[in-house]
Amino acid sequence: MVTAADERRFFHILIRLVFAAAAFSTVMALFGEWFWFAELFSHFRLYYLLLLAVLIPVFLYGRYLGLMLASGMLLIPNAWVVAPYLTTIIGERDVVAQEAINVVALNLNYKIQDLGRLNIYLQEFSPDLIVFSEITPFVE
Repeated sequence: MVTAADERRFFHILIRLVFAAAAFSTVMALFGEWFWFAELFSHFRLYYLLLLAVLIPVFLYGRYLGLMLASGMLLIPNAWVVAPYLTTIIGERDVVAQEAINVVALNLNYKIQDLGRLNIYLQEFSPDLIVFSEITPFVE
């Protein structure tokens, strides 16, 4: 039979495991610039931010002030990384009202012989952005 004390103990352990996972992942993401394995953790900073933000009031309610402060400190580097993306998404409504951007993507393999036609095409299309891929030198 499961008692209320067993349920409390389970949720205390579960919440601490979630905190430990978010803390470990945040610290690993901080070292992503130097280690490839740690870089794998840098892709989920928004999720760490959300987890830690939810844990702060949980720890406050449970009067775990040390864990609450640790969550707040770990929240800062995640917020620092995520904030520019959130402000870009929020400000995106203004960008939609502007004109469309013309983009041309080109494969400049060495087998392309007629660069004059390419130049004419670019002048006629007048793109705002040109993306070059597979730029290789001409080989005779």
